[in-house]
Amino acid sequence: MAPARNALRSPDVLTQSDPLKLLPGYRIALLATLLALLACNMPALAGSTEAEPSSQPTEPLPATALPLPTLPPLEPGPPTATVSAEWQVLAPGLAIREVQMPVARLNGDAEVLLLRIDPSQVSTRVHYDPARPATLDEWQSRTDAPILINGGFFLPDNTAMGLLIADGTRYTPSYDRFGGMLSVSGATAEVRSLSEFPYYPSESLDQAVQGRPLYLYSGRVPADFDFNQDAARRTAVAQDTDGHIIFMVVYNQAVTLYEMRDWLADTPELELWTAVNLDGGASTGLLMDVSDTRINLPAWSRLPIVLGLYPEE
Repeated sequence: MAPARNALRSPDVLTQSDPLKLLPGYRIALLATLLALLACNMPALAGSTEAEPSSQPTEPLPATALPLPTLPPLEPGPPTATVSAEWQVLAPGLAIREVQMPVARLNGDAEVLLLRIDPSQVSTRVHYDPARPATLDEWQSRTDAPILINGGFFLPDNTAMGLLIADGTRYTPSYDRFGGMLSVSGATAEVRSLSEFPYYPSESLDQAVQGRPLYLYSGRVPADFDFNQDAARRTAVAQDTDGHIIFMVVYNQAVTLYEMRDWLADTPELELWTAVNLDGGASTGLLMDVSDTRINLPAWSRLPIVLGLYPEE
């Protein structure tokens, strides 16, 4: 059932540049060498810049942090479990699926791993530690989360960009009527457009993380934005017409924001209602250990923000 909301829609108009254009696996070794050379001569490559709407001050905003020297880029491998092309139930309220995204630019497909949860049966928590960014394996040791996914964008000092609420504590301010938000209140979770439904500080939320750009307005309507055509791995979160939350990871190919948006809008079988981009590029990663299904898609940078999913036991 679609969320019972009604508001005027306004475009999300921004520009963004991903700091890494991720390459196919056989070029990863070359990329690691180039990064090492660049790190010696161009330390300013810690992030890219993004222009805020005219009503906002302009400030440098990175798409993601570069990998630290102690964590060299890891070549992405396929999931260690066979993932069905149809929804495969792993636990009550938790299902997984892998689908193909046709990408004309690549003359082929990008693989998209989907996790669908029922918020009444699978809890979502935001974990945030800007002082101690970590790999997904390290985050799993800290949190015991069966599933971990990278969260939203962050600055070079690991401070979250956009609103972040973890276990009821609000850390950073909200975007002003652009981008989108995943929020959790009790057993209810929602993905929403901030231009349609802005965040108000009076809201009582347990967990929240924001991202940009918005991919889909309410009703699977493609969002308007002005980003460059850089390609990268992508992490996104959506809500379907039944109220499920769907996390999406594009891990084997680099796709543009426009390719991701258009595929989401043109794939009615997913029954999406709204969707938003989370962090991507070097930050994209997923770790799962549920019902004898282990999937490890490592992020290439240490993460200060992760989303933990906890199925009911």
